[in-house]
Amino acid sequence: KTSQPPHTAFRGFGGPQGLLVAEHIMDHFATECNVSGDKLRRDNMYSLQDATPFGMRFGDGFTGMWNVPGMWDRLEKELDIPGRRQRAAEFNKKNKWIKRGVGFIPTKFGIAFTAKYMNQGGALVHLYTDGTVLVT
Repeated sequence: KTSQPPHTAFRGFGGPQGLLVAEHIMDHFATECNVSGDKLRRDNMYSLQDATPFGMRFGDGFTGMWNVPGMWDRLEKELDIPGRRQRAAEFNKKNKWIKRGVGFIPTKFGIAFTAKYMNQGGALVHLYTDGTVLVT
């Protein structure tokens, strides 16, 4: 079920915990500034001219694309996030013990180590004459 948190161990090198803290801070800022959390998140996304604190660049000449803002806008519209949030709030007003919520959080998880030699991987690719491919 996608409506449940993971009930098993997972590895993320502290990433999931960091995202939890960062999203809590974003919610706090939104509440204190009296602005929608979705608006705060959307307004603070990277643009094609930006670079991360670690030097990762976006846009032409670097990765060539940055899809998160466009996907955010598309999904917010197609999934009717504002409408879903309103329906959840109405449900919560009517129900004391059962609550609903809507999570809509952009995540950019760039796996990168500070030592460049650690940012590499390898694969053995076999191309067979019958057209099959084996990647190991």
